[in-house]
Amino acid sequence: MMGWVDIARTCAAAACAALVATTAMAQDPVRIERIQAAFDTWTAEHAAKGTGAIAYEGDVIGTIDSGIDPATPIELASLSKAITGVCVRVLFEEGTLHYNDSTVTLLDRDPPATVGQLMTHSAGFADDVTQRAMPGWLGDPTHRAAEAADMLQGADGPPNTFIYNNANYALLALMIEKVTGTTYEEACRSRVLDPLGITTAKPSPQSGAFLSWGGWSMTSEDYARFHAHWFGATVPTGFDPRGQPNVDLGEDVFYGTGTLFRSYNRRYNFWHHGSLCILDGLEVGAFAVTWEAKWTLVVGYDKCLPWDALFALDAALTEAVYGAIE
Repeated sequence: MMGWVDIARTCAAAACAALVATTAMAQDPVRIERIQAAFDTWTAEHAAKGTGAIAYEGDVIGTIDSGIDPATPIELASLSKAITGVCVRVLFEEGTLHYNDSTVTLLDRDPPATVGQLMTHSAGFADDVTQRAMPGWLGDPTHRAAEAADMLQGADGPPNTFIYNNANYALLALMIEKVTGTTYEEACRSRVLDPLGITTAKPSPQSGAFLSWGGWSMTSEDYARFHAHWFGATVPTGFDPRGQPNVDLGEDVFYGTGTLFRSYNRRYNFWHHGSLCILDGLEVGAFAVTWEAKWTLVVGYDKCLPWDALFALDAALTEAVYGAIE
C-alpha cells in the first residue's frame, strides 16, 4: 500500500515526465482546446462532472466546462491549506508571526510544536483526529479549528518527520488568530485573497468547518489567480520556496506552504490534490498545478476517486499543456 510520501513522489514524477522542450504560448487556442478535451476524457472515464480554469503567467486565459458551469464555486478540500500556508508567510514578512513561535508560547498548548513544524506536517502528530469529526461537522460552516485542536491527545509520532495531518493546519489557524486579533478567515482573506481581487472565496456551506485545512470554496478562476500569483515568479513563496519551512520527501520533492513542489528549469512546479470523501455526505475532488511560473491549471470535480485516477489526471493535463502539437 502506498503511503502519502510515495503518492507525492508519484505525482511529481508524472508531472515532470512529460515536460518536454515544447514552447507553450499563452494564447495558443489548440493547446487550450487540448486541455478541455483532456479533462472531458478524464471526467467521462470516471463518470464525473467538473470545471476548471487555465492561467498563463498569472492571467486567466480560459475556463473548462465538463458538465459544471465555470461560474460555480468548487470545493477546494486540501487545496485550502495553501491559503493558510501563504497567510503564515505574509504574517512572517510583516514580523507578526515567526516560524519558531510555538503552540506553548502562543496558545499555551502542549505538546510544543513550532509554526514551521506545523506548516510542514512535521510536528509529530500521527493521529489525524479531524477525520473522525469531519462527518459530523458537515453542513455547518462554523470553523472548527479549536475543536480539532482540543481533540489532540499529544504527539504520537516521531518529531521532525513528515506525517500529513489536517490538525496541523487547525493549530496554525489558532496561531494566526492569536497574533492578528481577528478571525482566521478575515486575517487570511485580507492578506492573501483581497489583494488579488478575488471575490468568490468563502467558507463552503458544506465543508466550511474545515476552513483552514479543507473548507474554502471559490470559482476555479479565482483559485487560479491565487495559485498563479503566490506560486509564481514575483513573490518568495513562488521563487524561493526552499527559503521558508519545507520538508524533503525525497527524489527532489518537497512540501511547504501547504503544497508540494519541486525544482524544474531553474524555477519550480507546485501542485496538490484535494479530496473530501465523506460517504453519504460529500464526495468531491480538486487539483491545482503551476508549472515554472507559467501555466496554471485548476480543476474541480464531483467524485471522490482513487489515487491511480488522480495520477492519470495529472499526466493527462501535463500532456495537454506540454505535449508536442503536430
